[in-house]
Amino acid sequence: MEPVEKSIVVTFHQVSPKHLHRYCHEFGYKYNTRKTTDVIRFEDSIKNVNGKRLTYANLIS
Repeated sequence: MEPVEKSIVVTFHQVSPKHLHRYCHEFGYKYNTRKTTDVIRFEDSIKNVNGKRLTYANLIS
């Protein structure tokens, strides 16, 4: 089993094609920040939010 497939099965159990781009962005971000600590990665994520918010209505539409 490939690492990405294993991550999907372990973390998400299944993925929908509708949101596949979100999973890809998450895996890319984790890979690109693999040498940083979880605390630094979390702080950077919060800094990059800039008021953007994914609402439930936008998620399911």
